[in-house]
Order: sequence, then structure tokens, then C-alpha cells
Amino acid sequence: MTLNRRRFLAGAAAAGGAAMLIPSRPALAVPRKPVLAADPATWISLSNGRLSYGTDSDGNRVPDYSWVGYGLSTATIPTAPVVVTLAANSSGDDTVRIQAALDSLAGRTTPGAVLLSTGTYRISSPLRIANSNVVLRGTGASDSGTRIESTASPAIQLGTSTAAATMVGTQTSVTDDYVPVGARTFNVSSTSGLSVGQDIIVERPQTAEWVSAIDMDEIPPRPDGTPSTQWPASTDSQFVGLRFKRRITAISGSEVTIDAPLCNALEAEYTNASIWRYTQPERITNSGIENLKINGPVPGGSVVAFGVTVGASFDCWLTDVLTTGLQKGLLIDKEATRITVDTFNCYDAITTVSAAPYAFGVSGQLSLLRNCTVLGNGVHSFGTPNGSVAGPNVFTGCSAQSEGTNDMDASTHQRWAVGVLFDRLTTNGAISIQDRAWMGSGQGWSGANCTYWNTEAGRWRIENPPTAHNWAFGPTGTQLDPTPDHQNGVIVSPGTHLQPSSLFTQQLTDRS
Repeated sequence: MTLNRRRFLAGAAAAGGAAMLIPSRPALAVPRKPVLAADPATWISLSNGRLSYGTDSDGNRVPDYSWVGYGLSTATIPTAPVVVTLAANSSGDDTVRIQAALDSLAGRTTPGAVLLSTGTYRISSPLRIANSNVVLRGTGASDSGTRIESTASPAIQLGTSTAAATMVGTQTSVTDDYVPVGARTFNVSSTSGLSVGQDIIVERPQTAEWVSAIDMDEIPPRPDGTPSTQWPASTDSQFVGLRFKRRITAISGSEVTIDAPLCNALEAEYTNASIWRYTQPERITNSGIENLKINGPVPGGSVVAFGVTVGASFDCWLTDVLTTGLQKGLLIDKEATRITVDTFNCYDAITTVSAAPYAFGVSGQLSLLRNCTVLGNGVHSFGTPNGSVAGPNVFTGCSAQSEGTNDMDASTHQRWAVGVLFDRLTTNGAISIQDRAWMGSGQGWSGANCTYWNTEAGRWRIENPPTAHNWAFGPTGTQLDPTPDHQNGVIVSPGTHLQPSSLFTQQLTDRS
């Protein structure tokens, strides 16, 4: 392998401002890196109403991000019949009676709804949707509809468990030398015990070889000279690596086909990928939250409060929801998959804490957030707050506007979130995917194999990490230079939007 200078300077502050220099490191061997297509514009092109895709020399491509959301966007969210109706009281705590109504729907085999009639409801502890086929529904996300006054954080839990999936049987090794980004097929050492329709995890461990290849074992010291936290090869939940939850759709000989694409390459050079069947009995499905407003306890300051958290769940939804006075409108946990969030707005998201919260934070995978809005000050708007987020995850048609003196940004935040699409996202703040180096707790490379499509931002930055790509198609706003000794991601048509208007919508259309 050749040698080149090693850099590692940190990115800009979370808002994407001016880069802060970090001392350079000695030259080390360059890790294997995919080779760009000869013409960046060939990564994606539109012809005769359909998209076509280019690849690099290893077969990596821009993923098909449309395989997200409820039913992987192949099914319509059901309209649940009302089973229980509650009327608003003029005073008093409503927590117990709402919870009792939700619990009374346990055991249903098809979705049913608890309807909160127009009016104000007061809760002092989280409302827990702990069972499948349970929908909490209001009459509208406004003061003239159903309004929940909450002193709890979160106000509502959709899926109350965060227990991880448990292995069934044994692991089966992936035998390909290289499975590229965007692939849905790969070969395994044995298909014994596997069958179409089974849920599996495709695991790509975080090995010492890979950590070294992307330089995350040599994160420079912080500006004050204190050491940075290096990325370990570990089974700790923060560093376990990538675990893609997928379903087998076909088996042919040793070849397995899965329902949604992989958003990171599986490289035998760096990691020993495998698949394994799993069970997750506490995971709920076909439950949702609809048509209501949640008012938080205080509008800002040092309090950080949640509106809704989504725990272990599968094929669930949140539609037409408004939160006010809550810094974290929605958090989708790592154990949540195939979640659709449509028209969820987070207003008055104001905080003064130094570690800015995410108004919309996604740590799960196969999530679709569509037509969501953030208005506030001092928060991250949309993104992935945690590390090893497996993807794909999509933010489409969303907007974020800072209403104060502190900035607001959309970003992958830390430790290799993969397969995030910011599609037609609009903000007067920043959008960034970059090496964050020593920031926070040694956050390092925040994202890989992620895409901007026709974004509009006050400022934006996109960098390419070793072993992966990041793409920006048709971004507008002020482009920030990469941090010193880093390189830009793949940038196509900066300053001018492209067709189609929405990558997600076109990819979904192309599936039909």
C-alpha cells in the first residue's frame, strides 16, 4: 500500500462553523478505499422516468433508500377502528384512566384505537403503549383538537422495551470477499436452518483492523491537550459494530437475498461478517400515535424533555403529532425498525444545555420521517445521535428553522451511522457529515454511505471517510471546505437542484 500524510483535524463545531485545527499525525499506511466512478454524475442519472446507478470499482453504489418505513413502504398504514373513547375532564390527572384504556386493548390481533376526544388531558407519568395493535388517537394536533399537558418525560412511550434481539441457533459466516454497499444478496457458508421469511441480523463487527483502517484508533488530543477517546474493538453496545435487521426473501444455493439493501460494505479484509436468526418477544407491531398535541413542562432553559420515544417495535407509526416546549420531540431507539413518522412537528424546541439534544433522533433502522418540522433554538434538528446506526434511514421533505441566536443543525452525530438520506431537507442552519474527531467523547467519523439530495441549508459540509463514500446531489447554500487534510465527499451539481425532485419518491416509484 502507498503512504500519505495523516491528518485528523476536527470538524467544525456541531453547528458546522469554522474548523478548529488539531495537531497532525505521522504518516501511516493508507487503508483500502473504494475508487470513485470516473464521472461523479454517473453515480445516479434519470432517463425515461427511471433512475440508473453507477458504481465504483468494488461495486459500491448509492443505496436504494426507499426500503424504509411501515411495511418497507409497500403497505398502507391501517385505519384502526375506535374501541375505547375517553372524554376530557376539566381538571385532575388523566394518566391512570388513559393508561387503563390502552392496556385494555392488549391481546388484539388487529389494530384498535383509544380515542381521546377533543379537549385537554393532563399526565404526570409516561403513557405506555406496551402491546401490539394498540393506537392512541386524538382529534387533531392543535389546541382545538386533543391536547396532552405533560410533566412526564417522555410523555408517551411507543414500545416500552429496549431489550436487544437474542440469537437463535448459531452464526453463519458470510463467505464473499467483498459485499458492496447497496447489495441485497451475498453468500454464506451454510443455509441449513435458514428459510424465506425468517428475520435475520447481518452483523459486521467493529474489529481492530477496521478501526485502524479508518484512523479511529488515533484520534488526536483535544485542544486543551487531554487525550481523546479512541474507538475500541469491543462488544460494548456503543461499539458493537453494525447489525442490519433484515428478512430473507430468497435462497439459491449458498446465496441469500434480503428485503432491504446493506448500507455498508462487508469486507473480509477488515471484518468477519455473519448472519444469525433472532427473536425479540418484547417487540410490538402495528401500533401507533395519531392526531394529537403534546405540551411540555417548560419552554426551554436547562430542562431537556422528550415528547415520544419509540422502543423495540416493528411496523409502527406516528402521524399528525405536534410537540411544544419539548427539546426532544421524538427519539427512535436502536431496537425500532420499519417506523413511519409523517407530519410530526416539534415547536419551541429551545434549550441552553451545552450538549444539544436532537429534536428528531433516529438510532434505529429502516425509519421514514416525512414532512416533519422543527422550530426552536440550540438543538440538533434531524439526525442520528448515537453510533453504529445501521440504516437506511430517511428524512424527506423536512424543515428546521432556528428562531434564536444559537444555531440548529441536521447531521450524523457520531461513530459511523450509515445509510442516512437527507432528501429535500430545508434549514437555515447547517447540514454536516464529517469527521468530528475528538468532539464530544471522541465521536470521530459521524457517517458513511449517506446522501444529501436537493437540500437547502445555510451551510453544508460533506466529507468522504476511508473505506466509504458520502454523496451530495444538488445541495444549495454555502459550502464549507472539508476540515484540513480531509477530502470532500462526492458532490454533484452544487447550487442547482436536480431531477427528480425527491430521490426517495423516485426510488419508491421505480420499484413498481
